[in-house]
Amino acid sequence: MRKVLGPVAYPNKVYFVKDVPKTRSGKIMRCVIKAKALGNPAGDISALANSESVENIPLI
Repeated sequence: MRKVLGPVAYPNKVYFVKDVPKTRSGKIMRCVIKAKALGNPAGDISALANSESVENIPLI
């Protein structure tokens, strides 16, 4: 991956999860992922189609 991505875009760590939080229209809720990964409250998750996926996000 280092040959394809520059040093700025190259991730330090990669985490694999079973599912990511998505809205009913299929959009990925990146703000929920970031909040949970940083240990902050996820906020309003009423629009999620798969609210159980929030529990699988690891704390970084």
